[in-house]
Amino acid sequence: MKNYKKGFLTLVILSTMSLMAAEDKTIYVTTFDDEDGTNPDKCSLREALHAAAIHKAYGGCSAGQIYSTVPNVIQLEAGEYKLNKELRPNSDVSIVGKEPGDYSRPDVLTNQFPAATPIKTTISGQGNSRIFNTIYENKPGLVLNDLILKDGSSLGDSNYSVGGAIYAGGALTLNNVTVLNSKAKVGGAIYLNDVTSSLNINYGVFDGNSADQGSVLGMTCSDNLGFTTRTIGINYASFLRNGSENSLSMFSFCGQPAITLTANTITDNIANSNQGSIIQFTQKTPQGNVSLGNYATLSLTSNTIVKNTAWSTLLYGFNGVKALSNNILAYNTGKSCRYADGDVSKVEKSSVVLNYNALTMSAGNDQCEVAEEVRKDGKDNTFDVSNINFSTLLNELEPPSESTGFMPMYFPKNLGTDKDLVDIGYTGCSGKDQRGVTRVIAENSNGENDVANSCDIGSTEVLRLTANNLSATNSSVV
Repeated sequence: MKNYKKGFLTLVILSTMSLMAAEDKTIYVTTFDDEDGTNPDKCSLREALHAAAIHKAYGGCSAGQIYSTVPNVIQLEAGEYKLNKELRPNSDVSIVGKEPGDYSRPDVLTNQFPAATPIKTTISGQGNSRIFNTIYENKPGLVLNDLILKDGSSLGDSNYSVGGAIYAGGALTLNNVTVLNSKAKVGGAIYLNDVTSSLNINYGVFDGNSADQGSVLGMTCSDNLGFTTRTIGINYASFLRNGSENSLSMFSFCGQPAITLTANTITDNIANSNQGSIIQFTQKTPQGNVSLGNYATLSLTSNTIVKNTAWSTLLYGFNGVKALSNNILAYNTGKSCRYADGDVSKVEKSSVVLNYNALTMSAGNDQCEVAEEVRKDGKDNTFDVSNINFSTLLNELEPPSESTGFMPMYFPKNLGTDKDLVDIGYTGCSGKDQRGVTRVIAENSNGENDVANSCDIGSTEVLRLTANNLSATNSSVV
């Protein structure tokens, strides 16, 4: 009887495993070669995208999902995929790199398995080709996970030199994606096309991308006889060494977008020192007028924006709503904030809201130009860093490592005084810092000489344990 039960159990397990395998609709890429129907024994990335679009086996690839309403998942291996020409997905699809994890040990930030590792999978345009183009036919949604996109270029396309790495016609989501050394005339890394496009970035690094306009991001401004509406979320990422002295902008916003930038590091980027901007959000620019709607919104929360070189790091005007909270926007060469429509000091409706930002308020280089009305009665709670050295408040740029989530970033110095950017008494910062670590926010503390944890200004949080009042909620911190 015991042998019978064991045999029956084995049969059940094997049957379940077979059923699970039969239900696995993931399309597995099995070659790094950029082939297209030439080898029936291997599945290339290009063939996988075609199989996903037609919902049939193609080349050496399986059919994937049967129904067009279910997005396909394409799984890549560790290594580099070199493209001969751009990829054109024509159905909603997720492309997933080899998991960047080490199951032999826990992660230093979460204390959970697996430990994070550097990204293992790369797709290269080899400097000759754009990497992804989704503007045709179905304008599909594209989700990219755990990938490096490098050396994309649309400069060879004289008619459509936009989007060096990605030319997006549909919803674009990047999760833990690094984009390196991509080039275009407009939108060095990404270009958003038409009202069907949107962008959501969660973690990643954008390094060394360049364009005449929008060295990282460019977009259409007017579609269907009106301002183009779209949502743009840029969260927990690092942007560095993008642009050039000839570039006019790094983020070139226009149309009527709803934009949020949360817990990012933006540093060492370059735009033209006479007319270029790192973040362009205005109708009026030195190059002429831009189509930016009055109902466009820009929200900057808990970002560290330092050591950029441009005519203006943030260029804004009277139109559109600008909300800045808990940011370090200082220590830049050129104006850190410049008002594009003249002298802002007496302007009563600049549509700017400031709350607990570290800014340089003194006139001259690095100044953040804001209206007196915005700062009236200290309601903006600005931390003026005009006479404070960078090295007093921030450590030098921390290189990518496991403790930074493999993104370069700055950490504030905890001086234990009211002159630093740690525990400023504010509780409205981002819920997580750039690494994804939950910010521990306590309303008060019972310790006689203790200070309650509150927000640190910028993208990263110096975490420490504190004694919370029992009426508040305690959080565990590793």
